[in-house]
Amino acid sequence: MLTASLKLSLANLVLILAAAPVLSTPTALHAGTPSQLLRGETPLLFSGAEGEAADTTLLLDGQPIRGDEIWLWIPAVALDGQVDLNATGQFFKIWDSGPEAGPDGNDDDANGIRGLDFDPSSGTFLVSYEDTTTTGFAFGNILDGDLMELTVTAVLGGAITGFAWTRLYSECTNGGNGCIGEGDLNALMRAADGTIYFGSGSSQLILTDGGGSLAVGSSTILHANLTPDPRNIGPTEFFEPTVLGCPLPFCPGIYTGQVRGFDLTVAGEATFGTSGDFQNQAASGNGVILLGGKADIFALPALGSGTTLLEERTAEVIYSGSLFFQTPNLDDAKLLGHDLLDSSAEITALIDLLGPTSPPSLALSPFVGGSVVGNFRRGDCNDDGSGNIADAIFLLGTLFPSGPIATVACDDACDGNDDGALNIADAIILLNSLFGTPPTLLPPPQSCGPDPTATDPLTCLGSAQCP
Repeated sequence: MLTASLKLSLANLVLILAAAPVLSTPTALHAGTPSQLLRGETPLLFSGAEGEAADTTLLLDGQPIRGDEIWLWIPAVALDGQVDLNATGQFFKIWDSGPEAGPDGNDDDANGIRGLDFDPSSGTFLVSYEDTTTTGFAFGNILDGDLMELTVTAVLGGAITGFAWTRLYSECTNGGNGCIGEGDLNALMRAADGTIYFGSGSSQLILTDGGGSLAVGSSTILHANLTPDPRNIGPTEFFEPTVLGCPLPFCPGIYTGQVRGFDLTVAGEATFGTSGDFQNQAASGNGVILLGGKADIFALPALGSGTTLLEERTAEVIYSGSLFFQTPNLDDAKLLGHDLLDSSAEITALIDLLGPTSPPSLALSPFVGGSVVGNFRRGDCNDDGSGNIADAIFLLGTLFPSGPIATVACDDACDGNDDGALNIADAIILLNSLFGTPPTLLPPPQSCGPDPTATDPLTCLGSAQCP
């Protein structure tokens, strides 16, 4: 039983904390809350490194990244619930195809994953490698023109530990039936209708009318059906970053290198990476303006988005490489492939794939709003199965951290007054519920149940104590 003196000291602690100045947080570059999934603020799947120099390429949090890995980046969220791009986000290595991935692993860490796409409908990945031949896999080698599908068979702690390969298409002589091309697959994206967008270092794609094949360069993205044979659909070329004034859907600027990574956002933008510096045409029509380089991700609005002048459709950087890589090594760092998780469906699918209580999934929970709802017991903030003074202390520790911020498995369990925000008022209500003083916890306070206000910004991926 709590003594009167202990009750008094706890009450004084709350009053002191309530009167203390709120810890300052960096100003967010954008004003969006995570569940709004604004451009440039959404989580990102990516692969990247500098091949043999991979050991010298460090992520912003100090972790080394190698070319044969898939990473998940989640932007920081400030205490006010807004995305904070001035703070270091969180990085999770969700797959390593190297030797540590198991007996079926790639035997060379420098074999980089160049094309990358996550399919939320099946939970599979599209993958291509940058080296001419990637060896070490039990089923055989992977050529740089092979289109591979990665199926996850086992996950441990939010990382993929078991996998199986399917070779959707093999590298072959240009122009042949069932052939994407001969050369690198630089960028991959699978659309909801099953069609694929891809870029290739050397490719010829069968034309829709069967009247020959189309040769394209490494800076071009094509849109194709995959069955029965890869055949071009829509515009002859879907994306061409080297031609200004072209009639294609996407023509962003002046560029002579390779397109690395490609994605179409839910807003209709094309996002892409590059193998070097990317330039826009100057507004005067003469000269160029340097935008960014191989560590950045660029975007271009879709044709028909209300813009008419070429200057109004030039590309812009929406993800700076400084969000991912340490500044001293930024010149050596590059993004080989990327996939923006800009819809709740994609994020929910990745949570389901990695496990709802894994560290990556818990970190992703603010970005799905109320769309992921689990059972919980309000007041059991530290999720130990009981309501006691430890829950209030746990919450105060997250609101006023003196060290690393503790991970809250279920925000709703800490939201004592169910107002959709975590603050000092919740700590006071948690203490009041222990002392029997109103106001007390709102439902569900005693037994497990869902949040009655599941549409608020807080999330709960489920409690370990509530099935």
